[in-house]
This record gives sequence, C-alpha cells and structure tokens, in this order.
Amino acid sequence: MVFDESIRRELYEKWLADTISVHTPTSCAEAKEAISETTAVAIVRHELSTELRERLATLLWRLAPQSRVVFATSSHLPVYNTTPTAQVHLSEPIDRKLLRDAVLGQARIAVYSVALAEYYRRTTHLAGIRLDSTVSDDVRDEIEAAAEALSSVVNGLGAKLTADERREVLDLLVDEADGEPIESAVTESKYRPEACTGCDDSRTGQDAFRDLGAYVWECKSCGTVYERSAAANRRVAKR
Repeated sequence: MVFDESIRRELYEKWLADTISVHTPTSCAEAKEAISETTAVAIVRHELSTELRERLATLLWRLAPQSRVVFATSSHLPVYNTTPTAQVHLSEPIDRKLLRDAVLGQARIAVYSVALAEYYRRTTHLAGIRLDSTVSDDVRDEIEAAAEALSSVVNGLGAKLTADERREVLDLLVDEADGEPIESAVTESKYRPEACTGCDDSRTGQDAFRDLGAYVWECKSCGTVYERSAAANRRVAKR
C-alpha cells in the first residue's frame, strides 16, 4: 500500500510493481476497501496530515495487524515518533534501490511472521489431535500437508532474514504468559536441543536437528518441533 498524495505515489508503484502487488488508495474509503490480511507493507508519507495518518494507523491496526510500515519524508532528516508507528524511516533523496530494499525486506519479515505463527498453530493442533480417535486420517493428513508447506516457507524466508530480524519476529510471537525475557547475545548452538525427547534417535546436535529459523528446531527423525528461545525451551509439537 502506498499512501502518498504526491507524484511519488506513481513512482513508487513503478519501482515495485514488477515484484509485488502495489495499491495506491487516494482516500480513506479506498484504503478501507484495499487493506486486508494480505497487506504486508504500507508506505506512508510524513507530509500527509496528522489526522489522515491517524486514520490510516487505525485502519492498518484493525485490518492488517501483520503489516509493516515504511515512513517516508521529503525532509533530509529522519522523523521519529511517527503515526503510524514505523519499522523503517526513509528521507529524501529516496532512489529505486533504497525503496525496494526497504519495502521488500519488510515484506519478507511480515510474511515470515505470519507463516511462523501459522506453523506453530498447525503443529500444535496436530499434536493435540494425533491420538484423538474421533479425528479422521484425512484431517490429520491435511494438517500435516499444510504444516509441511508452511515449513518450506519458513525455511526459505528465514534464510533471507538477518539474525536480528528473526529475533524480532520471535519476540512478537513469544507467549507473554511466559514472562521471561529472551537472552541477548546467544549462539545457535546454545539453543539447539541436546537430544530429542520424542524419539530414541541417539544422534545429537546439528546431525539430529534441522534449523527452521527464529530459534525453532525440528528433529530429523520424528519431526518433533522445539521453540528454544523461551525460558522453558519447550517442545512445541510433533509433526
């Protein structure tokens, strides 16, 4: 989504349209119709009125809570304490590469976050119904197939994100009820499970576990998934 009342709106669309779908609403009514759960990134111009930006912030919060905001300004100095809250601030001059790097990078984070959350939901659901005799094999197979597809998305996008970006996503997904902060300077080996509690495979370390990103590990033998950043280093599900 591009929210800009200047000629930059068409320019931004031209720079991005070959890679992602771009929409350029010209009113709040159009924005309300266009914003949805598929909205990954919103480019918002600082020079829009405060009232308009506040209305856009409300629409994004209600209709696309997973979206990321790139805040653009014609000022040569960055603007902070923005409305809506932004993950990236761009100030003029903004060229094609700068815009594309910012928008596509935030889009990857948005999609990765949604995919990882849905992956957790599917695998947790699968773990809950695995021994439920009232659930048909077709339903289990469908959930397993969906989890497998999501795993591919998580793996692919996770490899393109930095460690800090993966950490940011995980921070958003960690259950607040845990009440425990995530340690700050850690290595992958610290979070890799020592051994799987779901099977008898004697392998340990890197040979036994597949890195799914964001400190999530999967046993190569039985498919048990571990989310390792939380204090309990808990097992999430078994695929």
